[in-house]
Amino acid sequence: MKLDRREFVRIGALGSAAALSQACQSACWGGSRVIGPGHALRMQLKGLCIIERLQKTVAIHLVNASALTTPLDPHYAFLSVPTADVDTGATNAPSVTDPADAARTAFTLNGTVTLDSGNHGAPDLTRDENPVTDQIPANADDWKSINLGVNLSKVCGSTKITGMPSQFTAHVTLEHGHLRALKPEGSVGPVTVWEFIHTPLGGAPQQVAKQPMTNLLLCTVNIAGNTQPTFTIGSQKVVLKKSAGDVILKNLPDPHVNGHCSTTVPCVDHLSAYLELVDKQFTPEVVPHATQIISPSADPNYCPPGV
Repeated sequence: MKLDRREFVRIGALGSAAALSQACQSACWGGSRVIGPGHALRMQLKGLCIIERLQKTVAIHLVNASALTTPLDPHYAFLSVPTADVDTGATNAPSVTDPADAARTAFTLNGTVTLDSGNHGAPDLTRDENPVTDQIPANADDWKSINLGVNLSKVCGSTKITGMPSQFTAHVTLEHGHLRALKPEGSVGPVTVWEFIHTPLGGAPQQVAKQPMTNLLLCTVNIAGNTQPTFTIGSQKVVLKKSAGDVILKNLPDPHVNGHCSTTVPCVDHLSAYLELVDKQFTPEVVPHATQIISPSADPNYCPPGV
């Protein structure tokens, strides 16, 4: 989604967001491209967020689910890293064991989040933005377009974010690397096409979008020289070893609490959060078309990002 930069300055989202150094891959709670020589940090993005596409950067805004007019189940914004990859002597950010994976450590995300990967040149982020169709992609690499998120300009006619600062938990800006989507996690995304319908007052229903959607994005970040990747969360640091494995930026419900769909199964009920935070022109009806039977308990927290 192309959003109004001045609006973000007004709500303090971009004015405080500093540069996250290189590209990233994303997904909801739980064929990448390698950029140049040397070690690359792979960073996944998962969960409730709105992505603003600028010319050479991407701003990621993690949504505070509890601060909405119609709150969703509580979401928790974490940076999750393999515990073995944390440089404990240099890290001073508080942490807990990742509730989704005991082998990972989770650091709470809030405010401005930055990454030092040793790359300090002008912004040069690239991203896959190929057009999407109403067909399930034939193979994993065909899922690479970030347009496979919730395209808010199409599904509700929005042009900018209008949410208040309290409705966002954290803000991250990507300035370098390569951003793409991946084949979605879970049982819903890989087999479901979503139809968005707008019915004008006194008019006939109109299809405004029909496409599959992914809940996974990936940033691949080249680490320069002997730099140890370092995340700064507010004034506290998370320092990783140079050989760090995949890290995850996620904003998801507690994995031990069962979610629920309010109407159809499968569902994308989290869309209500995005509609509240942008200048929507209409509220779409969302109709899932699954290519196989979906269990009533399957992925009720399935959560493609807003783009």
